[in-house]
Amino acid sequence: MIRRVTAALATTAAGAILAIIGTSSPAQAQDTQSGGFYIGVTGGYGFGEADVKGDLLRDHSNPSSQVVSEDGKGDLEGGMIGGLVGFDYALGNGLVIGAVGDLSWLNATGNADVEPSVINLTGSDYDVDTSLSWLGTLRGRVGFEMGDVLVYGTGGLAFGGVDADLSVSGSGEINSDSNTQVGWTVGGGVNYMATDNVMLGVEYLYVDLGEGSYQFGDTGDADIDLNMSIVRGTVSFKF
Repeated sequence: MIRRVTAALATTAAGAILAIIGTSSPAQAQDTQSGGFYIGVTGGYGFGEADVKGDLLRDHSNPSSQVVSEDGKGDLEGGMIGGLVGFDYALGNGLVIGAVGDLSWLNATGNADVEPSVINLTGSDYDVDTSLSWLGTLRGRVGFEMGDVLVYGTGGLAFGGVDADLSVSGSGEINSDSNTQVGWTVGGGVNYMATDNVMLGVEYLYVDLGEGSYQFGDTGDADIDLNMSIVRGTVSFKF
């Protein structure tokens, strides 16, 4: 349901930009997209998955019990808001290259039910709550300019702050750990110059933060692989 709503919002945002573009006469279309620095704000929604692979005590109440491999997956989703700064350079014939960096605060959380990998092996029922509290990217972008409209592809480095809480059903939280995971991102978007200085945009990013290691004291450890799709809007001021 949330993914359908997110897709609908993205479609509505893109439609609004195209509607504005459609009301502009050819005489109004100026080469205002080309080149220069810009700074702005961004907001949207992200949804993805946390894949947990742990080596945990079979019985959390018995420190001398067997350590077993336990796996689980959980959905991760939430809203985000942040800021961005970038620079574009026009190469001519409509081709534009640039670089952009952004940092966002998120409320993206999810839960994975972690179970033994070995069939019919009984033991403690673990849960791992994963949350992504902030996310940053450093990206290049290449686009094609048509008057006030820039359509572009983008990709580069992604990094984020991940918190992991381990708990046992009926016993509450055992331990927690935090880590900064680093990976990559790729996506695309559309920018529209609403005025000579104000730029509106809609953007999609796929983010893969790779695998991070988390220590849960005497209970064991786990590796968490995290990926997320992001749909967001941007409002920027161009200098």
